[in-house]
Amino acid sequence: MTGAEFEYYVGQVLHENGHHAAVTRASGDYGVDLVLNGEIAVQVKFYSVAVGPGAVQEVVAGRSMYGCSEAWVVTNSTFTRAASALAQANGVRLIAGQELEWMADNPDQSADHRERYEASLAAAKAAQRAEERAAVAEERAAMKELRKKWAIRTDRRTWKQADAAQNEGIAPQPSSFRQRIAGMHAKREAEATDQARRVRAQQVADLRARFEKRP
Repeated sequence: MTGAEFEYYVGQVLHENGHHAAVTRASGDYGVDLVLNGEIAVQVKFYSVAVGPGAVQEVVAGRSMYGCSEAWVVTNSTFTRAASALAQANGVRLIAGQELEWMADNPDQSADHRERYEASLAAAKAAQRAEERAAVAEERAAMKELRKKWAIRTDRRTWKQADAAQNEGIAPQPSSFRQRIAGMHAKREAEATDQARRVRAQQVADLRARFEKRP
């Protein structure tokens, strides 16, 4: 597609959306390629890169030359930040390739399509956010289920180790904080019991020694 063919394409799309598009002369157009409804000056840029602020400056100048109240810049590409800032400062509307494609796919013979386009963008973003939230929720549920399965496997492994250790007479290795606490209590009880046995044995030995020393 050439630049002239793209201008014709833009005119057709705008016409299908309810605008009367008049093409200006090819040379000396003062930066205006189309005039919509006798009120909107349109600069059309067929670029392979982002459109810069120069196009905005041209259409601002052409708006006065054609006695228009509004100015647009339409492109198949995108706009630089500088172009967007300059357009906002001068009340110029920028229509990038994505919006132009939407207009071509959604003709309704209405000159006021901006609100519908913004609503479609908002709906698309809302749908994307909903999909992202659903994906996050699904991932969290999967991780929760995985942790649950892992905990069950760990408990089963712990019980098997405990059974094997009991059969072999070896104390099982604790695998959780609760088991470590229980092991500490059991160890303390065993030490207390062993100490009590030693005390009683010493008492018996002392009594036996005293009895043997008696005349």
